[in-house]
Amino acid sequence: MRNLKSLIREIFQTIILGIAIFAILQVSLQPYRVEGSSMHPTMKSGDFVLVNKVIYWEIPFYETINPEYVFHKPRRGELVIFDYPYDQSRKFVKRVIAGPGDTLEIKAGSVIVNSKVIDEPYVYHPSYENVRPITVPRNSYFVLGDNRQNSQDSRSFGLISSKDILGKALISYWPISNIAHDLR
Repeated sequence: MRNLKSLIREIFQTIILGIAIFAILQVSLQPYRVEGSSMHPTMKSGDFVLVNKVIYWEIPFYETINPEYVFHKPRRGELVIFDYPYDQSRKFVKRVIAGPGDTLEIKAGSVIVNSKVIDEPYVYHPSYENVRPITVPRNSYFVLGDNRQNSQDSRSFGLISSKDILGKALISYWPISNIAHDLR
């Protein structure tokens, strides 16, 4: 009888642990399917990536001008998934180029942030479109696709709000040949 109670308790604990792990994963990670070629060659249309939704969480009830984050705010060079500004049902993936307080300019294909040309080895086809200097306001980000000639990004739809950022692309897991693919 004692062994049966012990077995039932262990089964119950295992089920509760499984439910807890499932709930944590549902809240913190999300799959995302890349559509289009704007992030080529880093990501291709049809690739699946795992998105970390926790990394940019803001600390709740922390009243400041600039939000405080549980881990950190989006950083230059990170790949973020966000709600498309004109249709919240669509999700986009782009690279963070400039954040709050940064001054950005694009001249003859070179991206200049805070008066320094940034190194962009991931750019597939540079765009020679110019962007006049802008200073990114608080809680906003300037994002670009890696395939600059075929990307709808901050050059067309403007800055994105930190509230629209869903998370950071962590790892490409499909197709299987991309599992070890570095998403930097």
